[in-house]
Amino acid sequence: MIKRIRIRNFMSLRDVSVSLEPVTVLIGRSGTGKSNFVHALRFLRDYLLHADVAVTHMGGWERLLCATRDESTAKLSFELEFQVPGLSKRVTYVLAFRIDPQRALAIFVAESLTLGDDVLFSQNQNQWTKRPKLVDPPNPGQPVFGLLYGIPEARIAHIVLTKGIGCYDFPGNVLAHGDFHPTVSTALMGDPAIGTALMDDASNHMAAIEGIATNLSEYYRISDIVAALRRLNSSVTSVELAPDGSHVRVGHKVGEAKTLSFHLPQESEGFRRFLAHMIALNQQPPKPILTFEEPEKGIYPGALEVLADQFEAVAHSGRSQIILTTHSPQLLKHFDVQQIRVVTMEQYETKIGLLAPEQREALEEHLMTADELLTVDDARIDPESTAPPE
Repeated sequence: MIKRIRIRNFMSLRDVSVSLEPVTVLIGRSGTGKSNFVHALRFLRDYLLHADVAVTHMGGWERLLCATRDESTAKLSFELEFQVPGLSKRVTYVLAFRIDPQRALAIFVAESLTLGDDVLFSQNQNQWTKRPKLVDPPNPGQPVFGLLYGIPEARIAHIVLTKGIGCYDFPGNVLAHGDFHPTVSTALMGDPAIGTALMDDASNHMAAIEGIATNLSEYYRISDIVAALRRLNSSVTSVELAPDGSHVRVGHKVGEAKTLSFHLPQESEGFRRFLAHMIALNQQPPKPILTFEEPEKGIYPGALEVLADQFEAVAHSGRSQIILTTHSPQLLKHFDVQQIRVVTMEQYETKIGLLAPEQREALEEHLMTADELLTVDDARIDPESTAPPE
């Protein structure tokens, strides 16, 4: 789980430091930078996999750099503190770029990886400041995080920040077709033909469903998905991949003893959107970090309680950390005050922090409900929670 992330000079994120919970809900008006925070996490993931492709996919460095940066001192940087499965000590990873104001691009300058108080490696300005304990380490002057073969702690930390992050913003036609249509973003995550992990746009959902349904040690997960869908539509009996892998069918109970089977594209948009979230939450192998942008889109408001329950269950089981953005009062009311992070915009710069103390106290004393932060009393940010660390 990511405990804290600091991002500097990425889009509207001039300098934000955010602590994260097992479930973190980002709220704020449109245009304040909620999506930019998610895009920063996705960009870091993609950059660590294929740097040039990641920059191109985001529209080039000029689209990525904060418009209000101080040209004389500005750096684009990411600093994450996170837990890694099997490691008792917290991991800290830092990646930094120098911004060239003349050419509006970022040039790699520094990188480090720390396990507790032990620096595994550190480089700055093309020089090792802490050489990794390898006989023949890669040359400094380039990101080497994914190249430290022989240092298992570095390898598993790299997997967490690349293969372990899924970022989802499902389109209206999600799961509406069976063919895989690769995009730059999904291609970064590997060959969908041989993997079962759900891609960002859910376009290889059939492989993901197969991965869930054929994992006999956790076969209950497909039953859990059907049970959740049944809370939306009581007639649902099954979700199955055809034996030849060509399509997905959804079973519906008709009468007392008969079942009618539909192709998945025949289901409603809300049904498909909900199922896409369930596939992401239950994919095999699981991803430690999952982000969802406005998961309420297209889903019947009465079903959002079910979705919130699924987010909580997955996070509290330790399977995945959940980070989501929302504009939905119906969804927000199912989360606790400590899970909320408020996003505001001040002078074209995004601020992210805890809820203002007076609103936090009102929620804790049940003088107001969380949904009123989006309808009655706009969420306000605690200014003391936005100060970056020294």
